Amino acid sequence: MSELDNHLPAKHDLHMRLLTALREAGIEIPFPQRDLHIRSGSEGGGGIT
Repeated sequence: MSELDNHLPAKHDLHMRLLTALREAGIEIPFPQRDLHIRSGSEGGGGIT
């Protein structure tokens, strides 16, 4: 088996070990979040016509 064949399982194992260690330490990493603000097309308009 070449190193390339073992790359993804090794990467997955590393991520799972890191996640386990962070959870055991009580550390949470939030997911990225985006807020969407929708404005009307006209200036000072405030509502949809």
